[in-house]
Amino acid sequence: MKLSTIALALFMALPSTAFSIQVAEGLPEHQKLMDHSPVFQESFGHSVAVSGEWTLVYEPGNRTAPNPIGTIFVYERDSTGWVLRQEITPAPNSDPWSWSSLFGDHIQLDGATAAVTYTSAHNYEGSIAILERVQGTWQVTQEIRSPNPDSGELFGHSMAISGDTLIVGAPTNADQTQYGGAVHFYQRIQGAWQFQQTLHGNDPFTYPRRASQVGSPGVWQFYTWQSVGTSVAIHGDVAVASFRVVTSEMFPGALGKAFVFERINGIWQQTDILWDPLRNSSSSDQFGRRAIEIDGDQILIGDGHADTPLAFGVPDPGEVVVFQRSAPGSRTWSFLQKFSGSNASIHWEGGWSSDGFGESISLHGDRLLVGASRGKRRLTTNNIYGEAYLFERDSNGLWSEIEHYRHSDWNHRNGTSPIPGFGRTVALGDNYAVVGHPIAYGTGDTLGAGAVYVFEQPHGDAYCPGPENSTGTSATLTCTGNLDPTVGILTLWADDMPPGEVGLLLASPAQGFTPNPGGSLGDLCLGGPLARVTAQLSDASGRARFATNPLAIPTHPTGAIQSGETWYFQAWYRDQWLGTTSNFTEALSVSFP
Repeated sequence: MKLSTIALALFMALPSTAFSIQVAEGLPEHQKLMDHSPVFQESFGHSVAVSGEWTLVYEPGNRTAPNPIGTIFVYERDSTGWVLRQEITPAPNSDPWSWSSLFGDHIQLDGATAAVTYTSAHNYEGSIAILERVQGTWQVTQEIRSPNPDSGELFGHSMAISGDTLIVGAPTNADQTQYGGAVHFYQRIQGAWQFQQTLHGNDPFTYPRRASQVGSPGVWQFYTWQSVGTSVAIHGDVAVASFRVVTSEMFPGALGKAFVFERINGIWQQTDILWDPLRNSSSSDQFGRRAIEIDGDQILIGDGHADTPLAFGVPDPGEVVVFQRSAPGSRTWSFLQKFSGSNASIHWEGGWSSDGFGESISLHGDRLLVGASRGKRRLTTNNIYGEAYLFERDSNGLWSEIEHYRHSDWNHRNGTSPIPGFGRTVALGDNYAVVGHPIAYGTGDTLGAGAVYVFEQPHGDAYCPGPENSTGTSATLTCTGNLDPTVGILTLWADDMPPGEVGLLLASPAQGFTPNPGGSLGDLCLGGPLARVTAQLSDASGRARFATNPLAIPTHPTGAIQSGETWYFQAWYRDQWLGTTSNFTEALSVSFP
């Protein structure tokens, strides 16, 4: 321990020029993806999916052109980053009413299988294209159509895949009398997908038809519009489908709901119906309209324009509502939690507008990625950029925010005209968070060309929090990258440092504790031989980026991180504060599988 203290004190006595120091970029994204030839309103990133080292991105094509062509871009992650491997477009369609641009409107990726919607196919009857990865190339292996084809039913408006089961939403299907819309279940049997069952759901609430005066002098009209399947999700033997009701006069309960289906003895049956128990009766409620996820004994439903009032009828910024099984093995579900992002806000734009928090969500294990495409990066301005948040589930099943993503183009178009849309689509994988911005500027003034931003997820557990520094906050440390030490480059991010100050990343295979080494305000929480990994300057936001090669940790003797080991990281930084000249971030424990 004494040697570590002396070594650190010697470092702090050296001028900053003794090390190779670079200004950190201050950007958490790993890579920005775009069409290689961006065109006005192509909307690259309209839908995204990620699984392992593969990412699929949908682009509808230039919707102002006579015959826009939808394209799926296939990227693979290699040692250099995300590389475009393939572009997939639909086969020629002789149907003059079929917009090829809707090929790929929704994508689900499950290992080496991808399901792609084609809602405009066959005169808007719709279909699903199944893609399989064969020796690194994605090929269309099957087209799935509705069991009862109906022009305009929008089969594939939503869909989800889990292993060998596929659920497909057709929200305008009219082959039954109670509700519009249906969900269809398919099973993969000996490599081919076969139709199994259709369900419509059952809501015991009665929605009477009421008169509504429309226009001037006014015509009294009656209507009730109900739709099942605008959004669906599936995990194992549990599936969920949205249920939307709009009437000429809204009633309590006549809002967004969700049907829960469970597979019992091989047959899918409705077991429950869910709604937000804290909402009011505003028709702006978007509960489940676009975003539903399931994992284990929890169901998460996004509400991108939630109607729970903050005050005076003002909507909240949007939310995610969490349900869990009422008891182990129970087939009923109970409300558990609802939450928004830490930077959530509302805006006045001729009327109250929400952040859109929850309009897109993606669940992977115990982490949830949530988009807020109208989120304001700076609450003190009227500029709307879009945001994305990463949440983590604790041992009690409750969710808390662990990361707030930003992107490199927040000041779009030469520093003016910020464009919302970042977070409109999201996808979460083992190591990567993918966020679509389908109306982002491309090169020049190509508004709506679109972009996709890939972020590496944070790893590790923080301990030994650092003391407050001259900014009034404590500096934190985050680790991103691939935890396989044989292939990955780790990046560690120190946040809330004083701007423009030098920081040094330290690493060790052991924890320790040395109070105020060299007169520092903070404590050194590493032990054993210290590795001085790299030095960086913090940017204007107080962020320093430390790129680290796990195969070349500069210990004495030089060593490499091995699979199965746990390493500890902490950053020292200069700071003139309370009579001291330096401080420490919190420490971080990172385990390498």
